[in-house]
Amino acid sequence: MDFDVSTALPLALYLELDAGLNTEQLEECLFLVESFIARRAFTRDETKEYNKFFVEIIGSLRGLSGDQVKPALIKKLLSGGGTTRQWPSNEAVLDKAISRSAYYAIATPALRLIFERLELAQRTKKSESSDLPQGLQIEHIMPEKWSQHWPLQGKTIPADVMAYPHLAKDDLADLAEPIRSRNLHLQTLGNLTLLNKYLNPAASNGPFTTKLIEYKHSVLRLNRYFDALTTWDEAAINDRSKILGELLCAIWPRPGANEQ
Repeated sequence: MDFDVSTALPLALYLELDAGLNTEQLEECLFLVESFIARRAFTRDETKEYNKFFVEIIGSLRGLSGDQVKPALIKKLLSGGGTTRQWPSNEAVLDKAISRSAYYAIATPALRLIFERLELAQRTKKSESSDLPQGLQIEHIMPEKWSQHWPLQGKTIPADVMAYPHLAKDDLADLAEPIRSRNLHLQTLGNLTLLNKYLNPAASNGPFTTKLIEYKHSVLRLNRYFDALTTWDEAAINDRSKILGELLCAIWPRPGANEQ
């Protein structure tokens, strides 16, 4: 994993060496721990109690072995509360996917891993390969510097007003809040994708029509999403954020996520 959680290593070693698990049982238990960590990494919950919590989990599993371990592990992982120990529900994941920044709030290695998993989850048995190209980079679809090529409500927004919405005056005065909203939307999950280093510079700050041409060169399923689109705005970003958020929940499921 690229979630930089070394505090989970003692638990992983315990499951591998001391819990009496066969290969299938070990994989299932390690996947549960990964799901717990991955969801919390995405929702940006605190990690300061991980060391203590994972040691507590080991203690709760002692004396158990084989098929006794998984249900006990699930119970303990679900027992945590608050921002330091909770296992985020589907609802919490979707809320963060749609309404919160991902680009700056999640460490780049973790965010890249999330998108790599989202890509692989969309491939089927008919896909030519399960390998990912090397050198993939996280790219904004609507760029951070959108003022020149991305009008807002039919108006071209000056670069300084784009960066500092409170400067919106005169005929732009009513657009201060929509500018702030756009600046938030463009950092969310739905406005991000993966591109290789050759496509990234070509697509960077151009209009959506230019990006569509570049995206057609991509082999990634993530970028086939745009094939049928002609426009890209805040509503489109929300739609894709919801789709990717739901897929993320499916990749890293949480037992009881729909009930709690």
